[in-house]
Amino acid sequence: IADSTKNVVEKRAISIQTLLDMHHTPSIVHYLSVDINGGDFEVVLNLLQHTNRHILSLTVEHNNDELAKKMNVQFAQFGYDAYYEHYQDNQYILSDVKKYL
Repeated sequence: IADSTKNVVEKRAISIQTLLDMHHTPSIVHYLSVDINGGDFEVVLNLLQHTNRHILSLTVEHNNDELAKKMNVQFAQFGYDAYYEHYQDNQYILSDVKKYL
């Protein structure tokens, strides 16, 4: 049920790639954590598909084991190894991380 007493503020959404570009994020990102309470997997997957950056390590929140397994499979296609799983967070390391250090 909507609460009509609260103000609604509409904001234009931007992609995470655009956000990184706006803030002049370097081409090598040592660590990225995404926890936006829904859509985390999709945001990171979109970023990996379209980024020109090398993200060495990332942590992504998920809300169930099936999604965690799906993330492991999809991120592996971009060269990420599942490194650590804790409750609703999975951490990944880029397979060839030493190349960027």
